Amino acid sequence: MHCLTTTFLPIKLLTFITRQQERIRILEDEIIRFKKLNLKPDIRPNTKPSDSRGDDGNSRSIDYGQ
Repeated sequence: MHCLTTTFLPIKLLTFITRQQERIRILEDEIIRFKKLNLKPDIRPNTKPSDSRGDDGNSRSIDYGQ
């Protein structure tokens, strides 16, 4: 009976190590994939000249109540 318990523990450890290695490989692949992603959006500056007119073509003025 002693031989059964001494061989069972190494098999259990090998199974655990194998699972851990697979999980590490998956996480390393995920890290590589994330590093290749461009996380910031590509926002280009506005090149159109600013226009003080509204959509209806009328000039906008701000009424400060004066």
